[in-house]
Amino acid sequence: VDAKKVDKTAVTSGTAGVTLTYKETQPGVEVHTLVRCHDETHMAFEVGANTLNEWRLAYLGDDGSAADAGELDWAVFWERQPHVLYELAPHPVGWWIATRYTDTKPQGEVFACDVHASDWPLSFPGDTGAVRPFLRYEPAIPVTDITVYERFVTVAVRTNGMPKLLMVTADAVVAKLRDAAADFPMFTVADLADAQDVIAAIGPAFRPRADDVYGVELLGDSDGFGAPNFRVEVTSPTGPSCEFEISLRDDAPTDAAGVQRWAAAFLMEQPIAVRHTRSDYCAKIVWTTVEESVGPEDVIARAIAATPSATEVRVPSIVLYRKDTFERGKNPIVISTYGSYGDEDALPFRTEHLSLLDRGVVIAEALVRGGGQLGRAWHHAGRFDARRNSITDFIACTRSLCAQGYGDAKRVAAMGGSAGGTVMGGIINLAPELYRAVVLQVPFVDCLTTMLDASRPLTQGEWDEWGNPVADAAAYHAILGYSPLDNLPTPEQVAARGTVFPHVLVDSAWNDGRVSIQEPA
Repeated sequence: VDAKKVDKTAVTSGTAGVTLTYKETQPGVEVHTLVRCHDETHMAFEVGANTLNEWRLAYLGDDGSAADAGELDWAVFWERQPHVLYELAPHPVGWWIATRYTDTKPQGEVFACDVHASDWPLSFPGDTGAVRPFLRYEPAIPVTDITVYERFVTVAVRTNGMPKLLMVTADAVVAKLRDAAADFPMFTVADLADAQDVIAAIGPAFRPRADDVYGVELLGDSDGFGAPNFRVEVTSPTGPSCEFEISLRDDAPTDAAGVQRWAAAFLMEQPIAVRHTRSDYCAKIVWTTVEESVGPEDVIARAIAATPSATEVRVPSIVLYRKDTFERGKNPIVISTYGSYGDEDALPFRTEHLSLLDRGVVIAEALVRGGGQLGRAWHHAGRFDARRNSITDFIACTRSLCAQGYGDAKRVAAMGGSAGGTVMGGIINLAPELYRAVVLQVPFVDCLTTMLDASRPLTQGEWDEWGNPVADAAAYHAILGYSPLDNLPTPEQVAARGTVFPHVLVDSAWNDGRVSIQEPA
């Protein structure tokens, strides 16, 4: 497989039927994706690298038959630009939704593009007749995905670290896109969230309360682009996930923003093998103010958290407990984190949590910088030379949760695995007095040694997350400053501090492809 080119093959002709369609010449740029678009009227492939990309598309005809008729005409949608990534979602009527991620607006700018109003490639910011803002940019609300159906558009976002799904009708998009007098951006997240958040369509028997921690995500549909409905999954730390089918009610009136009534049909609740009552448990988001942040992305991180101070960032934690066993300031608490690679997972429901919760243990997850729960800027504020932020955020969250009474400060345990194990190693070195026990699961703790060894199969690919200490002295010293094994205190330092270190459990794996067994050993 050659990742630098795209070939067209006549499947009945063998190798003799192979024709070169495209060949990439820019170093470091490869062909990533070759797909038939969701609307079945276009073929597309993406070329790009970690920090830039472009999409090339070919029209297949309204029935898709052009793919069999001969040579396809390929065109670039938006030409590549440094530090600009974008995704596309087409509609066969002639409008497209495009989401752009840039250094200055990493949460995603969303545009509606009238592809009949300008020749490709479209210019940006572009002719207002061709490219118009679809959704007002919100620093605190990352856009993670947009799916275009024949009759409606779903917009996946994250608020307070949890996934949410917004909806708007296709008719409303077309009306605003082609109305010369329309105001732009077409919509705001607040408009769609207030009126069309999918939770509003769910019946009161299953609808989460306003103060609940819950997520809503789009599931795959069986009817494709023309589907009259779609399925969603509603998740919460307090109970198993539920699935619903959402449909547009044609008999409902439409307002100026394209708001219509949506109907929801309950499909199933994920079965579990234990007795469980969802209302016995409480999950909430608790915010921690972190002082004296470091790292080049902290200005964006402060904007996300809406903090007025130039030296403060607010970090969320999800806290879960059983209501009838909770006594403020008296419960043992287990706090976990991952906080790396832009990972978006947040505290899920797990049946193994129930035995702890039912015995009065509070379970929490700190959504520290380096994770992706608050978007790309949140991830960037915890990688490279800002990686130490993940560790100091976790320590601050621990102190804050105990100070607010969510746990007994004398009975705190911490847990993290792989890259989350780096955080665990860091807290043992920096603040061992806060924890009675720490669990490190296949932890990445010899960071500098691993990042210096380019012969290891994954090291060079990891430089995008941790920095390249081979070529960059600043990266070398940044990693050296937090790498757990490089910062173990000496016996003299331990004696001078008079600190009792926590009980530590470390596990490993013979065949872990990312963390070698010698690191936890």
